[in-house]
Amino acid sequence: VDLPGCMYAAIIVASISTDGRQVTWARAGAMPPIVTGPNARVLDGCGSPPLGVARCAEDETCEVDIDGGEGVLFFTDGLVERRGEIVDDGLARIIDQVSGRVDLDTLVEVANPEGIQNDDIAVVWWRSDD
Repeated sequence: VDLPGCMYAAIIVASISTDGRQVTWARAGAMPPIVTGPNARVLDGCGSPPLGVARCAEDETCEVDIDGGEGVLFFTDGLVERRGEIVDDGLARIIDQVSGRVDLDTLVEVANPEGIQNDDIAVVWWRSDD
């Protein structure tokens, strides 16, 4: 609110169980998380508009149980969005990268070849113990 020209904000809040096998989250305007590993998939749901767009309300939370070797990837839109391309194409590109062994450096390089992305890219990855 105090930043000039900044009227909206995207946010995702997550909690991980003490055994590391369950991730709970809620998001407002943020990209949906992705499960990494052999059954990589987008966890679409539990989303509401960015903060500042509408009145705050009690939004639902989602949770996912993750198996050994799986993880949950949280990221900003800069990882998947490219000018002239639909977001689903970017999500598919990332799913392809996180279906096997995840290498975050390679993931960012695939998302941003030759530094073409002009949006921020932030990535947080939680992986369960094997």
